[in-house]
Amino acid sequence: MGLALRPWYDVLDVVGSVSYDISARSWALLRLKKEFINQFPQLKEKRGKFSYRMVFYNDYKDLKKVVNKMEKNKDPLPILLYFIQEKVRE
Repeated sequence: MGLALRPWYDVLDVVGSVSYDISARSWALLRLKKEFINQFPQLKEKRGKFSYRMVFYNDYKDLKKVVNKMEKNKDPLPILLYFIQEKVRE
C-alpha cells in the first residue's frame, strides 16, 4: 500500500451522497465534492492511481487504541465517513 494523502487545511466537513450504479448493480458510486478535491489536490491527477482502505471499529476501546498508535507514529489522520439513511420521498 502506498503513502496516505494528507489534507492541506484544518477541518473539512463535507456532506455528499452515494449513488446506485446500475451497471455494477450496487451502491458503488461515491462522488467527491469540490471542497474535498481542493483539500487533496493529488486527486486531480487524471493519470494518478489511488486506492482506499476502509476500517470499521465496532467499539470505542479498539478505536482509541488505533488512534493512540497513529498519534505515536505521526500517521495521517483518517477521514471519518458516516453513512446516513435519508428519508425517501413518496
